[in-house]
Amino acid sequence: MKQLLLFTFVFTTFLTQAQNFQIADQYVFGGSSYDSPRAAIAINNQTIVGGASLSGISGDKTTSNFGDIDIWVVSMDNNNTILWQRGFGGTATDDLVKMIETSDGNVLIGGFSDSWINGNKTAPNKGLSDFWIIKIDDQGNELWQKTYGGSGNDYFSDFVEFDDGSILLVGESYSGISGDKTESSYGQNDGWIVKIDAQGNVLWDKTIGGSDDDGFISVALDENENIFVTGSSSSPISGLKTEDSYGSMDYWVLKLDENGNVMWDRTIGGTGIDLSSKLVYSENRLFVIGNTLSGLSGTKTESSRGSNDIWITKLNQNGAILMDKAYGGNNVDNETNTLLTESGELVMVGTSDSDISGEVTLASHNNSTDFWILVNDTSDLSLKDQYKFGSDLGDYFPGVIEIENNSLLIFGNTEGGVSGDKTVPNVGMSDFWLLELSTDLSTNNWSSENNFTMYPNPANHFVQIDNLEKGQDYEVKVYNVIGKEVLETELNTSNNRIDVEGFSPGIYTVTFNNHEQRYTQKLVIE
Repeated sequence: MKQLLLFTFVFTTFLTQAQNFQIADQYVFGGSSYDSPRAAIAINNQTIVGGASLSGISGDKTTSNFGDIDIWVVSMDNNNTILWQRGFGGTATDDLVKMIETSDGNVLIGGFSDSWINGNKTAPNKGLSDFWIIKIDDQGNELWQKTYGGSGNDYFSDFVEFDDGSILLVGESYSGISGDKTESSYGQNDGWIVKIDAQGNVLWDKTIGGSDDDGFISVALDENENIFVTGSSSSPISGLKTEDSYGSMDYWVLKLDENGNVMWDRTIGGTGIDLSSKLVYSENRLFVIGNTLSGLSGTKTESSRGSNDIWITKLNQNGAILMDKAYGGNNVDNETNTLLTESGELVMVGTSDSDISGEVTLASHNNSTDFWILVNDTSDLSLKDQYKFGSDLGDYFPGVIEIENNSLLIFGNTEGGVSGDKTVPNVGMSDFWLLELSTDLSTNNWSSENNFTMYPNPANHFVQIDNLEKGQDYEVKVYNVIGKEVLETELNTSNNRIDVEGFSPGIYTVTFNNHEQRYTQKLVIE
């Protein structure tokens, strides 16, 4: 056994630092055919993951398919055991794109549907393909469903909730005035915005575009509920587009007032194809993330790394470009989702099949496509850390949410068997693959110098805490090195011992919370 110095710790203020993510656990869910997750939320001690499924009842899937691709929603408890699952669909193609928790504690599912009334689809289509919005409670029971569209194809991309419970839907439309679409088209396809109330009734809609191809992909609100949207555009100056294009397809970023009127728009791109996929708003700054085939040109200030790179542009709230940054290697690297963590880091997830080159410092497994996770500083867009996780076959379309204890849940589609980082076999041809990435416990919110002492440390059987404040009860949790909670108890001056009998040797983190201040401490078990 290694000899360790005996010492008494003093609680001190900790500074935010980049997280050291590692796989704490992983899970595979699927049926006998193709299943791919699209979105996830954490709600009421559950993790709900939703996506697309071609599988019938088989493997983990207990819901029948109604037609082609159906929506499949799976709820897991804190032990990642399936609590319930639901399927939604008609006889044609129905796909999930996004889920959010609403302010009333329910779940809103957003996607698009080609199906008419059949299966368990009760909302009629207005045209060829429509926005399909389904509201369920946290047990998966349907509250209502609605479709929104015109006579052509209309594809949902994203939504956001206002303070009053109303919802803004964004996507793209190939429809003229028809159905729910009240404004004429500007080009072949346009960005389309629909505002609905909490019961799904249409309040208003807006068509926004130029003379060519335009569509919206992501939406965010600022503190005053002004609307920011991003998408892609090939239109020149025309319609509501006030800036010319740089290449065959550019990022298009707009600020709208609360009624959907354009306040400003910006075209961002190089001479090639640039496709926006995510917009993040934080502290009067916009981060527009997507994928680029452009070299150094237009507003793009960095050269290409490979055939496709991740590209992020930072703007102020008035649309002025502050900086941009490209990330990639010698092959294809894509961003599929981005999260701003509670600790203030920008986590971009995507895929990479590049060798070690450019910003890619990790090789892919078996030269296949792997999940690629980038942790960035929002101030200068510098790359703080990166991770690759994958199997020996293809792993695609990862998304990310933040879960308890400052950990991340990565969810994506996998074709691989047990290989590389994948320790769980597939159920079918392609399955949901969930990776729980834990850290050494982010300490940015744990603070305050204090004279608590914890001894013996290192410990074998118990540790005692002295100098606790009289009359205070402390909620105490102990986490292991990968950030999993292993003990929860309460301490005070008359009950100030923690039993660590049976703990595996290693380094642990102990947190104290008296509901007014929070403290953290390291503990070594021999």
